[in-house]
Amino acid sequence: MEEMKHNILLTVVVAGIVATGVAYFLSGEKVTERVIERPVGAISGPEISSPFLSVNDVKKHYYSSSLVTATSSICMFRAQVNATTSLLGWYLRLDVATTVAYRITLASSTVQSATTTFIQSFDRAAGEVGALHFVPTTTAKSVFAPGTYLTVGMSGGLGQGLGAVPTGKCQAVFQEF
Repeated sequence: MEEMKHNILLTVVVAGIVATGVAYFLSGEKVTERVIERPVGAISGPEISSPFLSVNDVKKHYYSSSLVTATSSICMFRAQVNATTSLLGWYLRLDVATTVAYRITLASSTVQSATTTFIQSFDRAAGEVGALHFVPTTTAKSVFAPGTYLTVGMSGGLGQGLGAVPTGKCQAVFQEF
C-alpha cells in the first residue's frame, strides 16, 4: 500500500512537472508589433511608364512617338495645358529616309499640326538617315504657353515631293515653370 501511494505521488509530481514545462514553453513571451504607415514611393525598375517625373516640385514631361506617315507633320507633341513649359530638348531618329533631299522643320503653334512659329530647320540629303538633336539656346525658341503644340514638319527639298515614307522615332522633353 505504501508503495502504491509512493507511485501515485511520483506520478502526480511528474505530471505536474510536465504540465509546468509545457505551459512554460507554449506560453512564451507575447510580442506585440506596431506598424507605422507612412506614404513612401519607389521606382520598381529602370523603366518608368509615367510621361512625367517630379523631383522636389521640378516637373519634367517626356514625350516619345513613332513618326507619322502620309502627312507632312511627322511628329507632334502638345505641351501641358495647365502650365507654361520650356522645351529642354528635341530628338529625331530616322531609320529610313526619303529618296529626295528633304527639310525637317521644328515649329510651334496653338493649332494642332500647324507650323505657325518657326523654331529650327534641318536640311538633309536624299537617303540620309541618323539622328537630329535640338536644344534651344534662346527663350524665344524654348518657352511654350499652356497647350501649345511642338510640330515637326517634313518636306521635300526645293519643292520636290517625298520619295519614300520615312520611319523612325521622335522625342521631346519639357520642363514646367
